[in-house]
Amino acid sequence: MIKKISSVLIVTFFISTGAANPKTFYDLGYKWKTDQGKTVTLKSFKGQKVVATMVYASCQTACPLIIKKLQKVHEVLSKHKVAAQFFIVSFDSKRDSYKKLGHFKMHNDLNEDNWTLAVGSEADTRAYANILGIKYSQNPESGEIMHDNKIILIDEKGKIVKSIEGLDASIEKEDLF
Repeated sequence: MIKKISSVLIVTFFISTGAANPKTFYDLGYKWKTDQGKTVTLKSFKGQKVVATMVYASCQTACPLIIKKLQKVHEVLSKHKVAAQFFIVSFDSKRDSYKKLGHFKMHNDLNEDNWTLAVGSEADTRAYANILGIKYSQNPESGEIMHDNKIILIDEKGKIVKSIEGLDASIEKEDLF
């Protein structure tokens, strides 16, 4: 059921954005500034498994728990010798600079080479969230962002294969790729 919904979301997204015939997740043309100041596109991850989600650096509630959940995913995949890239996009394109994400990355011990934190334009961030099925909204007064807590697994071919929803979701090998 999730695979079917993901496929419908991807097709709907491609049609609604007028993307130039993208065939996979990796063909989407968004550009991101990484925590190291480099510009990347999703094509950079083509041919690799990707664990994708969204957080923002000033979040004090759900985002630290999402990071802990990602670290558990990393631990389980490493234990089973499954290679994957971790690609985390900031919800907050106004306040999260690539430098701030770099500090966030170090503070959370996301030091291995397969972790990338990134920030993009508001439009690309919103489109990316839509393609992953992550809903969010920002309180205009406080700046706090209310958001879904999802981790998305994408296979080497660019297909969304699983959505891990909620902070209490199981993270065992059979729950992953």
